[in-house]
Amino acid sequence: MKQLLIKIHLLAFSLLIAFPLFAQEVSTTTQVFTGPDFGTTILVPINSSNITATYGNIIIATIRVEYNTDVLTYIGYTNLNPAIPSSKISVMPNGTGGVVQLNIEDPEFSGFPWPDGKAFDLQFTFNGGPTAINITNAEFLNDAFETDNSPVVNGNVSGYTNLTASNGDWHQASTWTGYLGGLTAPGLGHNVTILPGGTVTIGADAVCNSLTINNGGQLTLDAGKTLTDNGNFQIASGGSFIQNGTLAITGTTTVKRDIAANEWHLISAPISDALSGMFFDKVLQTHNELTNEYTDIADINVPLTPVKGYALAGEGGFTANYVGTLNTGSQSIATTKDGAGWNLVGNPYPSAINWNAASGWTKTNLNATTYLHVNSSTWATWNGATGTNGGSQYIAPGQGFFVEATGAGTLAMTDAVRVHNPVSFFKNTVNNLVRLQVSGNGYTDDAVVYFVPEATAEFDGQYDAHKLFGDVAEAAQIYTLGSSPLAINALPETNSVPVGIHAGTSGTYTIAATEVNDIQAITLKDNQTGISTNLLVNSYSFSFTPGENEQRFTLYFSPLSINEVENPLAAIYSNQNTLYVDLKSLSKGDIYVYNLAGQLVTSTSANQGMNMIRLTNTGNYIVKVITPKTTLVKKVFIQ
Repeated sequence: MKQLLIKIHLLAFSLLIAFPLFAQEVSTTTQVFTGPDFGTTILVPINSSNITATYGNIIIATIRVEYNTDVLTYIGYTNLNPAIPSSKISVMPNGTGGVVQLNIEDPEFSGFPWPDGKAFDLQFTFNGGPTAINITNAEFLNDAFETDNSPVVNGNVSGYTNLTASNGDWHQASTWTGYLGGLTAPGLGHNVTILPGGTVTIGADAVCNSLTINNGGQLTLDAGKTLTDNGNFQIASGGSFIQNGTLAITGTTTVKRDIAANEWHLISAPISDALSGMFFDKVLQTHNELTNEYTDIADINVPLTPVKGYALAGEGGFTANYVGTLNTGSQSIATTKDGAGWNLVGNPYPSAINWNAASGWTKTNLNATTYLHVNSSTWATWNGATGTNGGSQYIAPGQGFFVEATGAGTLAMTDAVRVHNPVSFFKNTVNNLVRLQVSGNGYTDDAVVYFVPEATAEFDGQYDAHKLFGDVAEAAQIYTLGSSPLAINALPETNSVPVGIHAGTSGTYTIAATEVNDIQAITLKDNQTGISTNLLVNSYSFSFTPGENEQRFTLYFSPLSINEVENPLAAIYSNQNTLYVDLKSLSKGDIYVYNLAGQLVTSTSANQGMNMIRLTNTGNYIVKVITPKTTLVKKVFIQ
């Protein structure tokens, strides 16, 4: 339950006369209201004591009360002390514009004594939020005398209600859980929280007292709109905010990032004014592309440049708090190849970024792959089409990562690359792909081979990914060989590829094919033992000792079985560059065409009667036709 604290500092109404003024006293009182909903009527008491005068001039005492009309709505005054005739009090201008002015006729002249204690209560409707109550007390005599002000200490009113949102439009009441007080959207008196999994969009100007985006929460501020936050704005680790409009924060803006214990992390600042001193008791490092080495940052006043990546030790585990101005708009950094070309960069926004975004990127003289340090045993990669070890096209806020430069260039991005932390979908999206995984001692590691006609057998910067090895001896690493060890190996049509294993501890390890797309036969041969394993059916376990030949395996893409299966109900044949499939008495089916490496070349639905498929490359193909009644397989030659 919220608590509303109303501290009213009361004033004394004194009378200024031509002769000495007698005693006057200002008293104060504090009232605490617990649990009033917005829309509740609250009373502001006005007290006075020891007011006397000795001369009966015509005097008007003026009580002027100023306040925020978004928080309080003036209703009137009530509970008038019986000793004060109501005819002697007038209100001007009736509360308009956040001002209540009460004019009180001189009591001595009017023939009644001014009583001690409460004179009356001012009535307000509380709309939620904070406001100062500025009270001025002045006595006006006739024109022959001056105006005098009694000593007044001003007060304030404040009260807040918590609101939570799961999904929806900020300006729809159904989006919110909690008391809105008749409003359709949060107001000055609301502390707002976007819950995990919640997605909220601000499509018109909005206001709140404070705002928190929880882990898994997502908030979008549309272009041309303003979010006014009279308190603090906080994005929890795992929260996401996309700012297209104007953010007006009275308090502080904080982006939190959880740093796991006992691991090195690659980080990047999501604010424009971060300094190294925020990690003054941690180990923070920069990376040197020329030497491929890391250097400690000792000075606490080094700016953490947006888009630049840093290495951070997570000893003990903690939460990093980036307090400052959120990055938005275009961001860029120069990349170099003075050494090996490894540039440590990062996501500068408080939301994820999409490495595959159709627009918004400038990647000059950069290879296609991103390299993210997952932990001491594992690197994740993403080459634009597929990834290893959980690598994805989406890069989290605050995440640093490596890119490989082929020359001096630029990595630049605009707001168009920002997204809200979607679930990665790199699996099962790439044709003609095999994902190999080695496991042992509680660790796993991936390598990918896939077939692209434009690729070569050498390293292709737009397709391949280097293998970056972890530092844990017990964690086996798997890779395939091109001109160097590769985590992702894109190849043209081929029958085999060498496979390597690296491990720093003797033990038993297992290789499995955890993802296979459109390839009909995969055989792993252990050249040391002579054992061949069909990875479509089984995994292969083996013993490994450090120092032995790592490249002891070959992965074969064995030809499909060409035991032809025919049926009088259909015919499969070719002429020149055209494949013909005649479903004579079969109403429908599916046609799959493979090359002899087991790679799917094309597929299509078939209808009853003649179906034709044109193939551009000369060679032998295996055609498989699957119908509800039968399956046909035949080898054909395309000229």
